Amino acid sequence: MSRTVQVRFVPPKDIQVRVSQTVTRTRVWDGEKLATFLQAGLEPLLSKLVDDLELLVVVAKAPDIRFNWKPENITALREQIGQLIGTVMEDIEAEEYLSE
Repeated sequence: MSRTVQVRFVPPKDIQVRVSQTVTRTRVWDGEKLATFLQAGLEPLLSKLVDDLELLVVVAKAPDIRFNWKPENITALREQIGQLIGTVMEDIEAEEYLSE
């Protein structure tokens, strides 16, 4: 049976851009595109930590990491996954994931 890790990902807040003294516009993050990027970056890194792993990254309103099995040291594994998420997201090109 494969082990499933579900990463519930919350996109960053929208960005307010001042166009002029009186006009601002909002640039919105493409959450699904960010989740796809995160999944592609995390899968190879996590496969080194956990054998027979299936990773699901979903856009959510609250961040969480869920397992369909009981890892021996769940707290440490969550911390490692959190660090890996940070590592993957460091390489993001924001302009590719923001609306115009």
